[in-house]
Amino acid sequence: MKTGSEYTGMGGPCWLIQPNGRRIQGPACTDNFQICSFIFDGTAFHSVEQAFQSLKFERGSSTSASIRLAQPRADESASAYGMRMWQSGQSRADPLINNFEDVKVALMYVLNCAKFASNTSLQTELLSQTHDLPIDGCASTWEWQKWNGLIHMLLRDRIQKGADLQAEMCRDFANPSEAAKIMDQMQMLRLNHLEDGSED
Repeated sequence: MKTGSEYTGMGGPCWLIQPNGRRIQGPACTDNFQICSFIFDGTAFHSVEQAFQSLKFERGSSTSASIRLAQPRADESASAYGMRMWQSGQSRADPLINNFEDVKVALMYVLNCAKFASNTSLQTELLSQTHDLPIDGCASTWEWQKWNGLIHMLLRDRIQKGADLQAEMCRDFANPSEAAKIMDQMQMLRLNHLEDGSED
């Protein structure tokens, strides 16, 4: 199993946007494909991507279970494992959770909270290596490039303010109203960066 940064295509660390507009690669902890074990809702996962692809299906479904049980292979990079989980998640053999399109960003956020809550060294890495710069996601599908950056900006803000990440990971992401609130918090944080002149 390889946990390093052999990234191709989708996946990979987010980008940091410097005041001059130049983008530099962020730390590995900002990569949803990163192989890093954590617990969410009593279940162990190997990466945020694995957890997301499993939990977007209805609880108890065979697709959710097969993704949840899929472990990284001994010779598999983080990128390859993440892509394998993503591809498994494209199945529609089983139904998705209710309101998936409305709550998927919030789901990704609480899973990242769980990852960072379970691995405190990642909190230090996020704070020390992103330098309070705006964060943009890597190339991806849908609007994940935007939202993955905002997810890590909100997570960084919560860590800076000493928020309880265990409480954050327990937010009711499946409730569309709570999911919208989480997304609004991300948007407001980005707006504050713009107003402060932190981003061109």
